[in-house]
Amino acid sequence: MSANQNALGQTEFDAMLKELYPAGVPENVASKAHPFMSMVKKVDDFEGDQLVVPVYYGNPAGRSATFATAQANARNSSSVKWNITQAADYAVILVEAITLRSSRSNRGAFVNARKTEIDMMLSQLGDSAAHALYRGGYGALGQISSSTDPGTGTTITLEDADDSRNFSVGQYIVFADGADGTTPRTNQAELRVTAVDEAAGTLTVHTGCHSDLAVSDYIFTSGDQTAAASLGVTKMMGLAGWLPLTTPSSAAFFGVDRTAHPTRLAGHRLNATGNSIEENILTLSESIVRSGGRPDKCFISHGNFNNLIKGLGTKVEYQGGGGQADVGFGGVQIHTSAGPVMVHPDPDCPSNRGYVLQMNTWQLHHLDAFPHIDTLDGNSALRQSAADGIEVRARYWGNLACIAPGWNGVFAI
Repeated sequence: MSANQNALGQTEFDAMLKELYPAGVPENVASKAHPFMSMVKKVDDFEGDQLVVPVYYGNPAGRSATFATAQANARNSSSVKWNITQAADYAVILVEAITLRSSRSNRGAFVNARKTEIDMMLSQLGDSAAHALYRGGYGALGQISSSTDPGTGTTITLEDADDSRNFSVGQYIVFADGADGTTPRTNQAELRVTAVDEAAGTLTVHTGCHSDLAVSDYIFTSGDQTAAASLGVTKMMGLAGWLPLTTPSSAAFFGVDRTAHPTRLAGHRLNATGNSIEENILTLSESIVRSGGRPDKCFISHGNFNNLIKGLGTKVEYQGGGGQADVGFGGVQIHTSAGPVMVHPDPDCPSNRGYVLQMNTWQLHHLDAFPHIDTLDGNSALRQSAADGIEVRARYWGNLACIAPGWNGVFAI
C-alpha cells in the first residue's frame, strides 16, 4: 500500500480550492495607451449650444513707408471664430442582479462585476474618443480591402491591417461606399463581429455578407456613420479635419470658410511620401517655425515609429547636446531650429499620416467629466424594467479645438 494512498489529494479537495489568477486580478488586454488624447489639454467648459473660439490670422493691412498711402490703405486685422459644436458618445452595460450579488465580495469573486464592467465601458469610450481625435469627423473605422471582395462570406479583409485595432468582438458594424456615410449599404443589415485577427487584418462576422458590399466600402460602428451636414456633431472633429492633407474647400468648417488663408486656418501640409519620416518632420517643422509656430510634438503610428528608429540608425545613440536625435521616454527627439520635437508612437494615428503639433494650441473642450457615468437622477444605475438586473450608462460631450492651426501641420506617409 502506498504511503500516500489515503492522503487528501488535490483532486479530492477540488471543491474547496479557489481558482487563482497568476497575478490576482486579470489584466484587461483590451485597454490601450492613447498618447495624444492623454497629452492634449482638457477643459470642462462646454456649456451652451456652441463654444466660440476666435482666431486672428492677419494683422492690420494699413502700413506703408508713405503716411498717406498707409492711411488710404488702412484695413482691419483679419479674424474668424470657430463655432464649435458638441459631439456625443454613449456606452451602455447590462448586468444581471444575481451576478452583482454573487460578486459582491472577495469571497465570491476575484473582481467586482459592476466595477469591472463600468471600468471597461469607460475604457471603450476612451478608445472611441482617441480614434475620433485623429479623424475628420466621419466616424469610419476602416475600409474593405481594395483587392479582396467579401462576396457573401463571413470574412472581411481590411485595406489597412492596422485598422483591425479599431474593432472588437461583439461590435455591430454597418457599411457605406463613402467615408461620409451618406450612401449606406441599406441591403446589408448590421453585422456582429465574432473574431478579429490583427495580424491578418481581417474581421469575422456572425453571418454571411450581402452581395451589395464591395471593395473599398467604409466600415462604421452602427450609429456612428456621419453625413457631411453633421460633421463635428455626431463624432468629434479630429486632427484630419483641422489639418487636412489637401487644401480645404470653401465648405464651412465650424462656420468658417478657410480658403481666405488655407495655411493659417487649416495648417501646413506636406505630401512627399518619397521622403523619409525624419525628413518630413524636419521640413514640416521648419515651415511651421517660419509661420511663427513652435512645434514640440509629433505623432505617428507604431509601425512608422519603428521605421523612423531604423532610419535614424546609430544617431539615436547620441544623448543630449551634440546629437541629432536622442531617445526619450516613450519617444524620440528630432532637433529642429525651433528646438526639440518629441516624436511619439500612437496606436490611434493612421499609418498614412504624421502630425507635427504645437500642443498649447489644442484643447479638448467637454461638459462634465470626460467620460462620465450618467447620474442625472442621483443614481449611478437604473433598474431594468423587464429583467432582473441593472443598466449603467456612460457618455461624453465634447470636441477638439485649435486656436492656431497655422502653427501645426500634417504630412503624408
